[in-house]
Amino acid sequence: MGCWRWQLGLWIALGLGLRLIGLEEKPPWADEWATLVFSLGHSFQTIPLDRPISGAMLLQPVQLDPTVGPREVVGNLFRESTHPPLYFLLAHGWLKLVSGENTLVSLGLARLLSALLGVAAIPAMYGLGYLSFGTRLAGHLAAALMAVSPYGIYLAQEARHYTLAILGIIASLACAIAAVKRYQSRQLPPIWLIFVWIGANTLGMASHYFLALTIAAQGLAFLPWWWRDRPWSRKPIFPGFWGRLAGVGLGTALGSAIWLVDWYGIPGDRLTSWINHGEVWGWDFLSPLLRLAGWLVTMVFLLPFENVPLLVAILSGILLVGLLVWFVPKLWRFWRQLLNDPLVQWETRFLSRFVVSSWGLILGFTYLADIDLTLAARYQFVYFPAVLAIAAGILAQAWQTGVKPDKPSRWSPQFGKRFVVVTLVAGLMGSLAVAAHLAYQKSDRPDLVVAAIERQSEEAVPILVATVHKTHEQTGEMLGLAWEWRNNPQRLAQTQFCWLTNPAKRGNL
Repeated sequence: MGCWRWQLGLWIALGLGLRLIGLEEKPPWADEWATLVFSLGHSFQTIPLDRPISGAMLLQPVQLDPTVGPREVVGNLFRESTHPPLYFLLAHGWLKLVSGENTLVSLGLARLLSALLGVAAIPAMYGLGYLSFGTRLAGHLAAALMAVSPYGIYLAQEARHYTLAILGIIASLACAIAAVKRYQSRQLPPIWLIFVWIGANTLGMASHYFLALTIAAQGLAFLPWWWRDRPWSRKPIFPGFWGRLAGVGLGTALGSAIWLVDWYGIPGDRLTSWINHGEVWGWDFLSPLLRLAGWLVTMVFLLPFENVPLLVAILSGILLVGLLVWFVPKLWRFWRQLLNDPLVQWETRFLSRFVVSSWGLILGFTYLADIDLTLAARYQFVYFPAVLAIAAGILAQAWQTGVKPDKPSRWSPQFGKRFVVVTLVAGLMGSLAVAAHLAYQKSDRPDLVVAAIERQSEEAVPILVATVHKTHEQTGEMLGLAWEWRNNPQRLAQTQFCWLTNPAKRGNL
């Protein structure tokens, strides 16, 4: 009776182990420093500009101050960043729990919070897979896919808020699937489900504003059924259902209003200007589509591409292309089988519409609003759990039927199982590549910069590192350099850092 619990425990243990590999060894990058500084309740504005400062002074914002509390966390975050506060408040409590007073924060322990939230997504995906497709097999495959997803490992190994937001998305999708089941049987979703749904959406919005894309995509996924029911006509087919879904939207808007109101006052134009794509109707028209397809593939498959010899990267590319050529046609045929299965076709349609709607919103912002949400892999988290849920349903179909989809007249009991095993093994290889820093490398590499400076500098010669200041991103980049020198106090003491708000002032240094 409890066998499924042991199996789920195996996926959780595997996911935890993968997320802990190299957790502290990977170099930090600017966004992680922003998370740490704000989570500790500090401010980037305390760091002076246009004059050199010491490395010790630069590292002060990443030291735990026991007198700083949640009020400072929220205040500094809203003044200087573009994010809602839920994760930062959780991280504040976490860092106080695991860190010593007036000591530098531990990067590994800071990332551990995100990793543990990523591990929590494994049983959550089990629940979503089981709810969506009605079998423990689908639940286990959803949990296994989350455990070994290269993309999931990438997000979980950063001291960022994406794994918390993913938990909110899983909860919201579970409520939506429960509503779909009610709609299929022409029953109203219970009031308690409406309130849980609103709560999941509201907490998700308090984790990341991009949850608005998730909520909007859910609405678009319901749209064909709403249109079929004609709720605006004199004799609507099922008006009560749509009234309660409207209540979910209204409740979510009211629950998120406090963050949305504060969002308008956040000075984020320069912090987010890098996603302005520019002209997308020229030669670069296909680039967002190709990036979107690439990020989608890495949610299941990935091989070593970075920090490896060129030959290894080429072989990885050839192997990955071959795997996709073998995998995609079979995936398509098994997905079509799900659509024709009366037991799960409604859930399959909803999840598929949700993913396609998410893509449509992302590409709409990219091509119509000049906001390229395909530039960063991390922004694809808004539909990530749904992709794994659909994949779990497809793999469960393959495992159970054993029919070779390109030759349906032949019975091949082992084909479906091989299809599932190959998929999971390929995912495991990709997750190991990410954990080993051979794929999804950090955006900043202060370790390489420091090594280059050391090669060009004499041991006793003081060092001045200067850059132009635009946002606290440049401060985070300098923090990475100081962090690399923290274990060499003599060199850190010989190094000064400076940010120029006006490069013309460089003559005054």
